[in-house]
Amino acid sequence: MQAADIAIPSNLRFVPIDFERASIRDSLSATDFALADQTLCSWMGVTQYLTSGALDATFRFVLSLAPSSEIVFSFILPQNVVSGVEAEALAVAAQRAAEAGEPWLTRIDPSTLAVRLRALGFSRVIHLTPQDAHERYFQNRQDGLCERHGEQLMRAIV
Repeated sequence: MQAADIAIPSNLRFVPIDFERASIRDSLSATDFALADQTLCSWMGVTQYLTSGALDATFRFVLSLAPSSEIVFSFILPQNVVSGVEAEALAVAAQRAAEAGEPWLTRIDPSTLAVRLRALGFSRVIHLTPQDAHERYFQNRQDGLCERHGEQLMRAIV
């Protein structure tokens, strides 16, 4: 943020965590994070680097927050359900991540993920499908930017 000359808000806290080994609650307890307040958790570009157990631990943490709290996150689809240029780009990204010591551990089918989130106890689960994204954000663009299929978004509400 500093490199981009973006002022860091006074209420922003950077809290390092290893999602595989540490409790989010314990990590946040050293800050002034208000666990009892309704919270929006934005978790972009993370899920593919974690095990299923770490994902579930994070989802359970969000479920422990105040009613109507939510998490919005990205996830990567399995390689075999993505095609064309996007499949090639995902394969290259996964290979580069692995070479950098950060292999992709989890790729998830959206239907399976939605069922899993409901089973954990979220009251609502909303999948932003590529078709929904196209209709909402891309259909009238003239610059060629389009929705992605291999990486998608999910929203889960406590």
